[in-house]
Amino acid sequence: MNKKISLCGGGIVFKRRKGVIYFLLIEHKELGWVLPKGHCEQEETPEQTAVREVFEETGFDFSNSKEKRKIGQISYEVENKEKKETEIKTIYYYLSEMTPEIKVSDNNRTQGERARLGKVEWFPAEEAIKKVSFSDTKDILRKALKKLKGK
Repeated sequence: MNKKISLCGGGIVFKRRKGVIYFLLIEHKELGWVLPKGHCEQEETPEQTAVREVFEETGFDFSNSKEKRKIGQISYEVENKEKKETEIKTIYYYLSEMTPEIKVSDNNRTQGERARLGKVEWFPAEEAIKKVSFSDTKDILRKALKKLKGK
């Protein structure tokens, strides 16, 4: 089987309200609750991809946030039996606070994104960690929360 390497970027968007940290999640129709993320396009860095994907998938403009900090990365393999290839994805996640909280648009999604993505919601951090579908995503959210709490 051929191997394809993909570079991706994703956003861990948070806000603070009355001392509570919230994370922004997207409901994926097949995968459950996930973070916004996607493949890098030509000449795009993972950070630029994170900004674009957060905007496209959630409608929030991540580009004007105070600060984007690389928080970590997740790597995994996806088999495509039809193409007889294995894709090795590495997603670099960037942590950023959404202030002010301005949702720009609900119409940023491509047709494919509209077909697979549902609601966009804020969850208290601990609840978000429980809601996300994959253990590596839970781990990166725990790491982000620990950093935000200064531990």
